[in-house]
This record gives sequence, structure tokens and C-alpha cells, in this order.
Amino acid sequence: MFNFIDINIIILIMSNVLPKSAKVVVIGGGVAGCSVAYHLAKYGWKDTILLERDQLTSGTTWHAAGLVGQLGASATITRLRKYSLNLYKELEKKTGLSTGLKQNGAITVATSPERLQELLRQATAAQLFDVNVETVDKERIKELYPVINDEDILGGVYMPEDKATVSIFDRGFLFADGVYEVTSVLDGKLIDFEGHALRLGRSLSGLDMQSPIEMEDLLAVHRELVKTNSIEEGLIYLQITRGAASDRDFVYPSKDTPPTIVLFTQNKPGLADSPLAKVGIKVISISDQRWGRRDIKTVQLLYPSMGKMMAKAAGCDDAWMVEDGTVTEGTSNNAYIVKGGKIVTRHLSNEILHGITRSAVLRFAREAQMEVEERAFTIQEAQDADEAFFTSASAFVMPVVEVDGRSIGSGTPGPVATRLREIYLEESRKVAV
Repeated sequence: MFNFIDINIIILIMSNVLPKSAKVVVIGGGVAGCSVAYHLAKYGWKDTILLERDQLTSGTTWHAAGLVGQLGASATITRLRKYSLNLYKELEKKTGLSTGLKQNGAITVATSPERLQELLRQATAAQLFDVNVETVDKERIKELYPVINDEDILGGVYMPEDKATVSIFDRGFLFADGVYEVTSVLDGKLIDFEGHALRLGRSLSGLDMQSPIEMEDLLAVHRELVKTNSIEEGLIYLQITRGAASDRDFVYPSKDTPPTIVLFTQNKPGLADSPLAKVGIKVISISDQRWGRRDIKTVQLLYPSMGKMMAKAAGCDDAWMVEDGTVTEGTSNNAYIVKGGKIVTRHLSNEILHGITRSAVLRFAREAQMEVEERAFTIQEAQDADEAFFTSASAFVMPVVEVDGRSIGSGTPGPVATRLREIYLEESRKVAV
């Protein structure tokens, strides 16, 4: 008998002294059996034994030893392999014993178009879990492994030991050729995830880009980020670009160019209880000088950023953009006014982003028997309104109390905006995933 590492698990090997009962009996001391026993003990299962007829890992595991692959056929398998690799490193630190792990990199090649496409899909999913993988052509494969017979090789993927980077030729960097989504997290769950995923698909389609990941896998990635980063309240940012060609060119690269995917989290405690929601914000109006396809959520955010800075310089919080005399939207939100109990917001078109929060809030408003009118409105109408507000994934429903120096209504958050914020947070939490 001996203690396994530093946790309460007893492994009995070739012993006639066996307990009469145990909560869990693991049969077989290969890598799978040892892993099950280890993790049961790690999570507090003390009454666990592992039975092995010979030495640990002396069977199938021993015959298959040598390779620790990270590229999987699905996001789940990739995530599992990434976890395993990190676990080997962790065990070495805990025990002071070498696992024999040595990362030399790996090349996976394709000899058919179908296999190449599958490798590219796997590589895209792997990047989301911080697996350093890059696509390589035939020439690069030969350079990396000169003795290979490359006669039938079409391309492949290479996983070096180095940290991942984004190419200077990435089209998101050079041309703002990419799309993004921001999903809120409340109570450790994703708010309106399906809506964001569907809009992501529409944005990609609008730019003639293929979706590099299935919705199921995208959901798994988001959940993993929430878990890994212990996000209770915050945001998950996702950006997909058309990828990096071999050189800068206005013409789109070939369809088999793998996209670049970046995700990161922002921890924002108190997101649902913003102090600004209690006092409201002030906005200025600026000319809308953005491109004509604002319904595509692209990474072309320079002018909205400039608008935020204009507002800040004026001692305000945000800017509402105006085109042909009417308000389009805020720098990062959809705009609304309330007059005589009626909610007015601009109709959907190419001129505004089809907000996910907008859709939910208007649905909740109608269910609450509030009157909604979708049309353009002017700055003058906003100043003469009873109240105003905006919606976004990160701010939910935010009251606006001043436009271009004039107070709206009483100059304090109105009852409609306040109630809609309450409804949105309550109902969204119920269906969060």
C-alpha cells in the first residue's frame, strides 16, 4: 500500500488484503484508470481503490506511450487534451518527479482536400483553447521535417512549443476585416448567448466569411472561459478575422485561409448594479460618419471610439450619431426616447446594428403592454421627450438624462427605462446558459 501524491487515495496492487467494500472500485491501472482515481480523490472521494493485476500502466498505456496530442476532432476533445497536458506539468511541480514530458512540437499532414479541410477546422477550434497551432503548406512542412516524403502532401498543421501570436498580415489588423461579439455574464451564466451567436453568423455572412466554429463548440468555449477565469459578472469578447494571407493585398485571400479567432474575458463585478443606471448619463450629438453597413458588427470601431472621446471632452458620457437630421444610434448602443408612454426607437435597416439587447427589451416591453413605435427621431424630439435611454449587451438598459446640454423630462431616470432594466435583468437571468 502507498499514498498517491498528496491526496487521500489508496492503491492496492497484487494484495490479498482487500477491503470488503468501497465507494468506488476502479478496475485497471492504465492511464484512464489512474486518472479516474486521481480525480475522484482530488474532489474528495476518499473511499476509492484501484485494482491492477500487474504494474501500473504496464498494459495498453505502456504500449501507447510517447505522444500527447492536443488537436482533437471536437472542441470537447481538444479541451480535454489541453487539460491533460497542463496536468502533467502540474504533477511534476507537486511531486518533484519527472513525468518524462517533453514538448517537441508536432506536424499533422493531409493528403486529400477533405482531410486538409478537417485539419483546418480542428486548428481553428484548438486556437480557442489557447493551443498554439498554425497552418502550414507543403514547403513549410518540408522545411520543418526535411526527411518527409512530401509527394502527396497538400498541407497540414504545426504545433510548436512557442506561444501563439497573431500575424502582422492578419486582415483584422490591416483592413479591419473582421467581426466581433460581446456577451455579458451574470451569475456565472451567459446572457442572450444564442442571439449573439446568430448575429455573429449574419455578420460573417455579410462579409462572405465562413463560420469557423459550430454553435455548440462556441458555447463550450464561452463556458470554459467563464469557468477558467471565475467570471461571475463580466463580459466575453469574441473577434473573428479573415485570417492572415502570405502578404498584404486588398483582394480576399483564398477560402482555405484559416480565420483568426480571439476571445478574452473582462471581469466586471457589479455589472448589473451600475451606479450610472441610478442617475442616468449625458450624451452629445455628433455627425454619423461611419460606413453604410452598420448592421454588420465589424471591428471598424475607430469613429465610435472618436465619438466617445468627443463626449468625454464635452463633459458627457456618450454620443448619439445623427444622419440626415435623425438619430441613428449611440457609439456602442441603440437609442430610444419615451413620449406619452410610447417607446420610440429607430427601425431596423443597414443604418443601425440589430442589437440583441434591443430585440429582447422590445419584446419584454410589448409583453408588459407598453406601446412601441419603430421609426427615426430627431435630437429635438429627444430633448422634448419625457425620458430617454439606450440598450447594449454590456449596459443592458441605461437611462439618458441629458442631450446636448438640455435635461430630458425631470433630468432623472424615468419610470419606463427603470422598469425595463428591471424586467430585462430578471427575465434574462432566468434563461441564461
